[in-house]
Amino acid sequence: MKTMNCHRVGPLGLMFVLTAYAFSMPFPLFPQRKNDESKGRLALVGGQIYPDPFSRPISDGVVLIENGKITTVGEKGRVHVPPDFETIDCAGRTIVGGFWNSHVHFAEPRWQNAADVSASQLTAQLQEMLTRYGFTSVVDTGSLLSNTVAIWNSHCP
Repeated sequence: MKTMNCHRVGPLGLMFVLTAYAFSMPFPLFPQRKNDESKGRLALVGGQIYPDPFSRPISDGVVLIENGKITTVGEKGRVHVPPDFETIDCAGRTIVGGFWNSHVHFAEPRWQNAADVSASQLTAQLQEMLTRYGFTSVVDTGSLLSNTVAIWNSHCP
């Protein structure tokens, strides 16, 4: 059994995933940048944030992300969004900590010989199977070890 979790995590220890309308509407987490100055700096503003299962939700919240890492999470009135951050209006949307899937198998034909599959193809397959639904971490419970290791190595250098 191998735990697959190589995402950068923020100060709360969670990787946040933006979910829009129960995952049914496409909403890019990192849209095309408007200029080089904002590259790597993103503010998700106005959404309802569920930071973890035990904390109360943050209404009208802000998540600041710098270079792929969450740096600040809090209420809109208490978090200053620097002017060089690209801002995404998340009003009416929900932001949650990434979900765990504690029982997956990479046993379909598309995962066979994973060491010979390009990292970009593996990424596309992982997005189709997991991240598009908000899963950021998985536990592989019974796949061919060589395929699991190849998938792990392609995403967690």
